[in-house]
Amino acid sequence: MSENNGFKSFFIRGLIIIMTAIVFLFMGGALTLGILSVTNKV
Repeated sequence: MSENNGFKSFFIRGLIIIMTAIVFLFMGGALTLGILSVTNKV
């Protein structure tokens, strides 16, 4: 039972890391797109 619980916490931790990575990638992409659009307009 304890092994299953440890795996669950590890899986949840990995899921959180993946979610934060996706959010950072999305924010970075939006930021680069905004900068590119601004530089193209100027």
